[in-house]
Amino acid sequence: MSKMSPTSRTLEYVRSQGWVADTVERYLPYAGKFGKRKDFLNFADIIALGEGSIIAIQSCGQAFSEHHRKLTEDEKAAPNVRLWLKNGGRVILIGWRKVLLHRGGKARRWAPRIREYRLEGNKVVWE
Repeated sequence: MSKMSPTSRTLEYVRSQGWVADTVERYLPYAGKFGKRKDFLNFADIIALGEGSIIAIQSCGQAFSEHHRKLTEDEKAAPNVRLWLKNGGRVILIGWRKVLLHRGGKARRWAPRIREYRLEGNKVVWE
């Protein structure tokens, strides 16, 4: 069975929620020795339309806190997050981890950890 990337898992999840979504992250093959991934506006992997809004989504695996810091503190990403939110967009971070199906059991399944961001004044906060 092939390993699914967090972005693929997130696309599958948001589409199952009825959103129309696609990736906006690019791969730059000639940037550096092994190439580099570039997020849209330095923070979004996926753009989704749904629930009457446009949503920028950052997806990740286990590195949830690192991606949270990127959205709230990074000098390149955070100003763009604020601008996106000021203009009426939504920003969501979706991280993936394996959780137990039953307490005391061994079976696990992938589950999303979702955090939505909003503006309070000029500061990005989350729920």
